[in-house]
Amino acid sequence: MIGYSAGSRSKPQFDWVKNLLSHNLTEEYKTRLDYESSSVFAVFWNMLRNRVPSAIIDDTTNFFNSIGIYRMDAGKRLPSTKGTYMLEIDDTPIEFHGVELAPPTGVFGVNYSRYLLLHINLNQTQI
Repeated sequence: MIGYSAGSRSKPQFDWVKNLLSHNLTEEYKTRLDYESSSVFAVFWNMLRNRVPSAIIDDTTNFFNSIGIYRMDAGKRLPSTKGTYMLEIDDTPIEFHGVELAPPTGVFGVNYSRYLLLHINLNQTQI
């Protein structure tokens, strides 16, 4: 899972998830993945800000600002609602600075599936 989470039920704690436990991943890779993931949320949020009625965006923004919750900032805990995000178009990174970051309203799941072998006996299957 990538993004902010309220934590487990047994130990609730709002924080950027740190559950990429593979020993095959470098810290540089994890940092880049967090930045790219938070950038996706920032792009989506800024697209929404231009399409969704301003009353809804303002209400959402005011709510998150009033409780002082962090934005999708790759776990940096920035005190501002603005920051930097990046898009990659045709292998060319483009950074946007001083732009609105997304509120923590979503998560990504990576490799969150399990191989399942189903054995079907076609002779006994009724359709």
